[in-house]
Amino acid sequence: MKRVNSTNKNGGTSAGTNFYYRLPLWITVLVILIAPLSGGGFTTPQDTGFSPPTNWLMWMQMPAVAAVCVPIAIAMLALAIQEWRTPREVGAAPFIASSAALVLLWAVVSAFHSPALYLSLNALCGLTTALAVAAIVGRSGHDRQMLVTVVSGLILAGSIEGIIGVREYLVMFHDGVNYYRIFGSFVNPDFLAGYLVLVVPVTMAMFVNTKERIARLLMGLGLVFQISAVMLSGSRAGIGVLFFEVVVWIGICGVVGTLKSYKRQMVTVCLLALAAAIPSAMPLRARAVQPSQPVKQRVARSLPSKPSGPVTSSRSLLFREYTWKGTLRLAEHNPVLGAGIGTFSQSYPKYAITAYTAHAHNSLLQWAAETGLPGALFLSLLMAAVAAFCANVLRLWRSSLLSPDPEPAQDFHALCIDPSILLAGLTAALVGSTLKTFIDSDWYITATLITLACVAGLAVGLAREMQPLATLEPRQLPRWIPAGIAIVALLLLMRGYQIGTAQWSRAQGALLYAQRDPESARFYRAAAHNDPLNPNYWLETAEMDEATGNVIAQRQDLLRAVAAASTGKTWYRLGQFYATQNELQLAERAFGEALSRDPHNLQTLHQIADVYLKEGNVDQAAATFTKMTRLEHEPYGTVRAIADQVVEVEYAYAHAGLGDIYTNQQHWNRAAAEYAHAAATLELYWKWRNQPSELVLMTQQRRESAYNLLQHVLAAWQTALRHIGAPAPQITDLAALAKQIASQYADDQQKSLGLAGQ
Repeated sequence: MKRVNSTNKNGGTSAGTNFYYRLPLWITVLVILIAPLSGGGFTTPQDTGFSPPTNWLMWMQMPAVAAVCVPIAIAMLALAIQEWRTPREVGAAPFIASSAALVLLWAVVSAFHSPALYLSLNALCGLTTALAVAAIVGRSGHDRQMLVTVVSGLILAGSIEGIIGVREYLVMFHDGVNYYRIFGSFVNPDFLAGYLVLVVPVTMAMFVNTKERIARLLMGLGLVFQISAVMLSGSRAGIGVLFFEVVVWIGICGVVGTLKSYKRQMVTVCLLALAAAIPSAMPLRARAVQPSQPVKQRVARSLPSKPSGPVTSSRSLLFREYTWKGTLRLAEHNPVLGAGIGTFSQSYPKYAITAYTAHAHNSLLQWAAETGLPGALFLSLLMAAVAAFCANVLRLWRSSLLSPDPEPAQDFHALCIDPSILLAGLTAALVGSTLKTFIDSDWYITATLITLACVAGLAVGLAREMQPLATLEPRQLPRWIPAGIAIVALLLLMRGYQIGTAQWSRAQGALLYAQRDPESARFYRAAAHNDPLNPNYWLETAEMDEATGNVIAQRQDLLRAVAAASTGKTWYRLGQFYATQNELQLAERAFGEALSRDPHNLQTLHQIADVYLKEGNVDQAAATFTKMTRLEHEPYGTVRAIADQVVEVEYAYAHAGLGDIYTNQQHWNRAAAEYAHAAATLELYWKWRNQPSELVLMTQQRRESAYNLLQHVLAAWQTALRHIGAPAPQITDLAALAKQIASQYADDQQKSLGLAGQ
């Protein structure tokens, strides 16, 4: 047990025990608990379209960032009111506060030229919420009971997430899927690991640091689930960072001088972690046997005279490399203000080398692209200031332990005997998360961002309590700060209300839509009016208008979507409408606007090529189709982040389009070659059409379109082969294949009808 250099021997002043001072912290603990369940995705809600929530977890995630920003806004208001009425004296860490203010200020500045304001506002909500969480928790150091309560809430949240992940794996294991990578409540396994690497070192530190046997038992059980979930995620970066964190934590404890006193407990917790990790390594072992070098995979073709070609290549590191290069290009073109906070998904495609990705796989690099180099500098300064403050306090703590006349030892708290061990765990968590976020954009996930802020706030608050003299002389906040906090809280509350009510209306509309209730259109329109800045709501309302044949309303809603956010998606949907209405010049302009924002988008290229054909501009159509076929063999088409079983059928449309053009020009050899390429891709799709990945990504309409295209290609290919004098058996085989595919399609339709009847 070590000395605590604090004037607050009993865990807090009278202000610390005041209910109104503790209320913001209790709200923050609640947010920390629900954040992993409701914020496992990005700050902007996922575009679920017409799919209703089907389980409790989807209902939890429905409000998205609103689920955390609204409660924190209420906590900020409570804190502002209390600080206005009876301000407390707290020692300030000016470099941390000023760096945080610069990060927020520059993010707000970058939003002024955002191409999609709704994305920037949502990202600002997440950032403001995180900074508020850090500030609220950071000011809790004077109240040890609340500080330990926040830590316990953090550990409990991670344990619940671990339990969800382990249960998910057991369900899949029962179904015979041994190498399944768990998602938990996150959008992908890597983000799940990114969240847990923030929690595991804190859990280990508290396990070592508590006297209470029941508490240690519960923390040990929680640690087992957390470690198991990290391993079952199969995230190689997450597992490597976790090992590194443990080494850093033990190393810091050794440098500070607490390792010898707790050597037995540390050995116990490391053995416990190892015992949890070994049985949970199935997904990692499956990934470990994959080739480490990017290898182009070629698929055997069963169709006659059909060329083989690259379908895809190894994904993970190579995809990240190309994504980083594209993100650097985006940052180079927006060096000062960036492209706008939160707008990576809309700004990046213009500079992309590979296919679409929602994030840069590197938080700092993505932040530089969105907020410019000054934004990246301010964020780096903030993290460095927190790390330097904690390192300085640990240095002072070590000096006090080595003092020839140390003060009498006392326990910091019954659940936390030596605060330096916990501070070392918090510091290791921050270091590990920073390292992990160079591989994935973990800090853009709402739950991870909130948890990161909580860990940073805990580290600062604990360090302040351990060494009060490391801060400035305690003093009250100026009156303008509580007033400013209240204003920011009100703005946060307003935006959170917009997001939450819009999402609720959309969920209600989706439930009614699944029941074929015409009232669903009213809820989708309500969602659009609740959050008019989000174009997705207007696009969904336009789909409702299309279903009812209300062309005038559909046009208006699509124009509103473009006005809300002038993105590739909104212009593409508007172009589709114009093409359907045979307004070809307007369609060509709309698709052109979409391509100026996303020049390699295959769907847009396909659509504008069809418009060129309708206008009689065959040369331009052929050039567009040719561009698509070139992309197929460039990194854009060969290096992908999704599973190998997902086939991009748009390339088949391009080859078929060229085949039709050559057929009309009676260039039969060229036509046969293009049809062969189209059939190769479509045959691969047909082989994997019922794989889960294809069922998720291909709507029923797209599946029908792909089937019709395959039949057209096989028929047109036979015609071309007859004109070039191909052997009769080759043509006969194609005719037999067409009949076989038609039979399989009929079977698929029967199965679909049977499932619908159930």
